[in-house]
Amino acid sequence: MTLYIRNLSPSATADDLSLLFHQFGKVRRVHLAANGAYHAAFVTMNSRDEADSARHFLNGKDLKGQPLEIVNAPEFRHSAN
Repeated sequence: MTLYIRNLSPSATADDLSLLFHQFGKVRRVHLAANGAYHAAFVTMNSRDEADSARHFLNGKDLKGQPLEIVNAPEFRHSAN
């Protein structure tokens, strides 16, 4: 399950997020996304339960001076045309 993290500090790294989310389970992938002043990330956890726990406990928590906003990432499906 993938989580979308908004309001990410520009100084936050993939390692910072991996360490933070690791306390709730296995982190399979961290992808940072930045567009000018906007910083966000996608964190993929091993299971839905792990992701739900991380979202529940970390949403609103401070990371490098910014309160994290964590939501479930939309699941994109590719269609064959």
